[in-house]
Amino acid sequence: MSKQSLPKVICIGFHKTGTTSLSDAMNMLGFPIAHGSKIFNKVCGRKYDHELMGYIEKNKPFRNEVFAALCEGVENSYGIQDSPSVFFYKDFHQTYPDAKFIFTTRDETEWLKSLKGFVRDKSNALRRYMYNVPSITGHEDVFLSTYRHYTTEILSHFDGNPNFRSFDLNQGELNWENLLEFLGEAFYPDLEHVSSLLMPFPRSNIGKST
Repeated sequence: MSKQSLPKVICIGFHKTGTTSLSDAMNMLGFPIAHGSKIFNKVCGRKYDHELMGYIEKNKPFRNEVFAALCEGVENSYGIQDSPSVFFYKDFHQTYPDAKFIFTTRDETEWLKSLKGFVRDKSNALRRYMYNVPSITGHEDVFLSTYRHYTTEILSHFDGNPNFRSFDLNQGELNWENLLEFLGEAFYPDLEHVSSLLMPFPRSNIGKST
């Protein structure tokens, strides 16, 4: 199977669940995937003002604009990862029914702690779009309920689907063996990238903030 005919790889995990590590692994294998948050910020023009917040929350066509941009990212690469992709899992499944869907997860308490240590606790467009609150502090219950809701929905939606796999970060499930077993031989690295398998699986964005 040629690279052009490969199924897309769509990671629908929340941020801080290993999505960047997965992206780096795909890049090491020679199959780079797009970054959802960068695409979202480009759509927004990085204007994090009150007027834009209202536009995001009230204007439904904005969702279609975001998804169209995310799909463009998918078409120009081998897939996509990073928020807000988790909110479009049904749309992606309908648009790319033969794609490989990966849902990265971790313990919710550790997830929230990692998230609070990663992002600056101030309002931005992506956070308002995902959680409809300006900050994490004081709204922890919103973040956790959103995480639980979509985790339950996604696992139910893809139950029994052979093209879906959930990788638990706490259980060490996100590794070379499991990833390649799920993706299949078509995604095995060529000679240019095979040395990647001799390297540890990437652990990215640990301790970084944004």
